[in-house]
Parts: sequence; C-alpha cells; structure tokens
Amino acid sequence: KNFFDSGVAASLSNLNSNEMKQGTVCIDIGYFSSKIIVFLENKIIFADNLTIAGKDVTKDISKGLDISEENAETLKIIHGSLNSSYNENINLNFDSSNKRKINKNLLHGIIKPRYEEILEIIRDNLFDDLNARIGINNILITGGASKIFGLENLCSHIFNRRCRIGNVNNLNSFFYNKPEFSTLLGLVE
Repeated sequence: KNFFDSGVAASLSNLNSNEMKQGTVCIDIGYFSSKIIVFLENKIIFADNLTIAGKDVTKDISKGLDISEENAETLKIIHGSLNSSYNENINLNFDSSNKRKINKNLLHGIIKPRYEEILEIIRDNLFDDLNARIGINNILITGGASKIFGLENLCSHIFNRRCRIGNVNNLNSFFYNKPEFSTLLGLVE
C-alpha cells in the first residue's frame, strides 16, 4: 500500500496517451539504477530495474582522471557529452593544489563507452521479452543521467527506434526541460 514504482511514476509524467497506446518504453536513468517500463495498448507489459546507471559513468571518470567522485560528477554535468569535440581543453580547478588541463576528447572517451554499455544492457534485457520487443515503437528517456548532450542520437542508434528525452509540456513550469524531476512529478500526479 505504501509503495509506488519510480519507473512507472517517471513514465506517467512524460508519456502521452498516444505513446502509451502505440508502444513506448520509458527508460529512467538515475544515479543508482535504471528503470525500464514498457507501455502497449495503455497497459504496462514489461518492467525491470537494473543496477547500472549514472554512478557508473561518474566512477569511470573518477578513476580515469584520478579525481574524486564529487569532482567527477561535476565534470560530467558541466562538460559531459556523447558527441566528440574538436580538441577543446578543459581546465580542472577543483582546488588550489590540483590544477590541470584535460582534452575534452579524453572525457568523451570515458563517458561514451559507458553510456553505450548502459543502453546496450537495457536493450538486451528488454529485447529478451518478445512482447516488449515487438511492441516498442518509441523510446523515452528520463532521469538525471538523461541530460547529457547527444543521448537522444545515441539511443536512437542503439535501439533503432524514435527516441526523445522526457520533458514537461508547460513552458512556464519550473520543471520544463528538467527530466531529472520526472519521478517526482509522476508521484505528485
């Protein structure tokens, strides 16, 4: 009685009635886990929760650049991208004793393979279910880890489906263009 699935909540705050009818998977990529919910004919036909998510990207950055996880998370949010840059440098000035420059392509080389792995694991788990595989026409991505630049294109490529990042339709809302609040909005709804 006191439990509501966060993946369902994220779905309800972003999917419209056509998407629920036509067959859409909502992938809510949070910090600790990725929730997968598939709607078809206005019913949930598949649900899963995987323990691979944004924290794995942050840990890769932390280890790869030998910085704290807190600094790695900040770097991911501010400079992270799934599209390669053109030899742009980033100044790492997290504290006065540890200043250095890294090439943005190095950060891209850490982030992109992990996002590819996350999406491929989700795809493989999802497509193991015949009903889910046949019914999916659209992909919706929500959660804080969905804000990285280039995710829509990468997701479309991996799933071979139309993909969009979750968004609140009200332009005047504080939550507009903030898919990291999808679960909260779904719970309120």
